[in-house]
Amino acid sequence: MSDSDLAVALIISALLSGHSSSYPIVIFFLLIFSFILWLFLWFLISLPFFFVETSIVIENRGIMDSIKRSADLVIKNIWQVLLFIVVLIVIWSAYLLLMISLEIPLSLLSLGIWPLSALIILFFMTPWMDLAKLNFFLNITYSPVKIRDVRLELIGEYLSRSKSFVLSSPSILIDFVRGNIDYILLSTLFAGIGFSIGYLIMNQFSFLSGDITDILVDDWGEGLFGTPYTSLPFIDVFYYFFHNTNVIIDLSLSGMFFVLPPLLGVSITAGTIGMLYGILPFHLATAAIFAHGIFELAALLIATAAGLRFGVHVIRRDPNIDRILDDTLKVGFASLPLIAIAAFIEAFITPVIIYMMV
Repeated sequence: MSDSDLAVALIISALLSGHSSSYPIVIFFLLIFSFILWLFLWFLISLPFFFVETSIVIENRGIMDSIKRSADLVIKNIWQVLLFIVVLIVIWSAYLLLMISLEIPLSLLSLGIWPLSALIILFFMTPWMDLAKLNFFLNITYSPVKIRDVRLELIGEYLSRSKSFVLSSPSILIDFVRGNIDYILLSTLFAGIGFSIGYLIMNQFSFLSGDITDILVDDWGEGLFGTPYTSLPFIDVFYYFFHNTNVIIDLSLSGMFFVLPPLLGVSITAGTIGMLYGILPFHLATAAIFAHGIFELAALLIATAAGLRFGVHVIRRDPNIDRILDDTLKVGFASLPLIAIAAFIEAFITPVIIYMMV
């Protein structure tokens, strides 16, 4: 018997034996393995899209054409792309290690550097990475950059259209939900499955609930300068918004891969909520999630449904796939006001609720 067969046999025997001492350990390693597998699959799925937004902006291509262009560039320059990604990972890792090394001594003084780190990421690291990616794209395509004059009236027109779209987003979402109840229900079903799995997994570690609760209560009960906030909410709101915006767009567009990524994504997201309820007392988990979670979960379910609908039409080789893609993007962007509301509540209101509960 090989080492891998022996490892699998040990895991299976541990699961079947029912011994409380080994079961949590097996669950822990399964969680680690699942996380690594999820990262690997996410990397494989996102790799062909590496140059999509750059191709749209620089080469003025359509969305589907940019996807094909990006995949072609990645395939032809796979080693250069992988090396570039490795360099980015090294830079981000070095930055995070620096922040952690500064955070540890500051935490002894009841201070923290993560709010400053968020500003550095938002206004320096991310733009610098985008410029590096742009230069990399220009190098492998030998494309000249054309600097266009940006006139104030064009900016005003863009802002006006954005305002109109935001105002019309509720009707866009309502019309989509009414016309796609089946996809909404399927998204809700997989969210429920993910929640249940997450709850059952973390419930195995319920013996740690008291210790974790004490740690969180101590942390949540000591806000900055006597306030309920353990970090700076006006920075957190941007982080929550941009992070969840990426999630929404990913859920909406990843349906083209045989509808599996949206289902997996919403299951994992709901699974994290289930884990929280599995390890924390009900009132603390609800205080940490409920207020902003209503808006956030609604946006996630709608985006997942849009991704499923898009994926089904891709599988059917719908000749009007460009129109379906436009509808998918419209629904995804129409969900962003919900994400903005959720981000504001999570940054400014949820900490107050938690502070009152503890």
